[in-house]
Amino acid sequence: MTWFLTTRLGRWLAMIGAALALLAGAVLVGWSKRGQAEAGKALEGYKATRKAVDDEDYLDGDLGLIRDRLRDRGKR
Repeated sequence: MTWFLTTRLGRWLAMIGAALALLAGAVLVGWSKRGQAEAGKALEGYKATRKAVDDEDYLDGDLGLIRDRLRDRGKR
């Protein structure tokens, strides 16, 4: 196998393989960062909803009723 890397074709294939590995690594890092950003946005949405529920007056402790009220308020 070592003899193959000393040939011109072997060196070209090694360079192409290295470039493809770098490209694949960059794509995977990008996907990971995008996933983290989307998870952060989802968490912010949850925090906002949770704060709105906590700030509402509890109507007989019925969280479903509070959820519906907040949903209706958000549609306006």
